Amino acid sequence: MADFAELMRVLSRPRPSGSRAERETLAALCAWLERRGIAYERHTFRLYPYFFEATGAWLIASRTLLAWAALRGWGWRALPVALLGQLGGAADIFGLPLVTWPGATDGASLLIPFGPRGAERELLICAHYDSKTELLDHRRRALLLRGLRPGIALTLVTALLAALEGRLRPRGSAGAGVGPGPRGAGRRRGRLGAWGGGRNPPLARR
Repeated sequence: MADFAELMRVLSRPRPSGSRAERETLAALCAWLERRGIAYERHTFRLYPYFFEATGAWLIASRTLLAWAALRGWGWRALPVALLGQLGGAADIFGLPLVTWPGATDGASLLIPFGPRGAERELLICAHYDSKTELLDHRRRALLLRGLRPGIALTLVTALLAALEGRLRPRGSAGAGVGPGPRGAGRRRGRLGAWGGGRNPPLARR
């Protein structure tokens, strides 16, 4: 049986994706395989080590701007903000690095072929040689992923309702502005509640 002590000394340390330690690990794995005459194939790909961090920063910034646009009464001008907010991150998932390009580098996968001597079953073993760096595991991320589609829909509805508010409000109405005092504050709270709940904003002031 092969002695894996040398290999374990390489693997028994943090190896964040895209880091120098990960590149050294890749070189050590290739050297270990070559010394033992084990054939392997190296497939390169584009690696985005800060995918989740960049996506999270974009989501926070775009949603904050959208909330500010709604409070300022941008109307239809808030629609591009909502659309761009959804485009960033969604485009990255499908291979277009719109917001996740910082720190991009080349990664590599090692493939070791096992040619069977005849018709027999094979056992394929796959593993990541970089360290897990995600803040949340798959169970914790599931809660956020389940609410992604409703969140996208509500964000778009929010922008549309904000744009329709000016059209639905009668001209010269006393409720056209948000003035100081308890009555004005009540209007602002009602408007925010209507936007967040997906209701008609003018109805929230009644």
